[in-house]
Amino acid sequence: MKNLTIKGLKTWATHDGGGYQFNLYEDGKKVLFVHNDGNGGCLDLEPLDGGEFLTRLNAHCKSLPPRSLDYLGLKNETLPVDVEIFLEELLNDYEQAKQIAKAKKKGVVFTLNGNAKEFYTLTISDTAQAIAYLDKKYPNQYALL
Repeated sequence: MKNLTIKGLKTWATHDGGGYQFNLYEDGKKVLFVHNDGNGGCLDLEPLDGGEFLTRLNAHCKSLPPRSLDYLGLKNETLPVDVEIFLEELLNDYEQAKQIAKAKKKGVVFTLNGNAKEFYTLTISDTAQAIAYLDKKYPNQYALL
């Protein structure tokens, strides 16, 4: 699925971690309201287009490869992608993009060893200087964001 945008994100703390809600747009059209009350239940999904988008989203999720659970210590275990997992990943990507944009205001942002989930900031505004430093310290191990 292309051109999905999160708008109007609101978050809050709960005794089980935190809740959130947002509107999901596809190609600039509001198609879904997503609400997580933060109390351990399923996401509340309110289709805003009669459910057509949600039908397509379900089909899209079924076409995605399962997610590895190695990070939980469950070697060779996977989990099929459903709408909730897809929306959680979309929200995580959205929040990371906001963090990277904020970090870029402070300097040059980069990752190491292809790990896109972690990033670092050099508090320097000259990209050429940053590249020279990174080439020396982390040859062939970094990527600018």
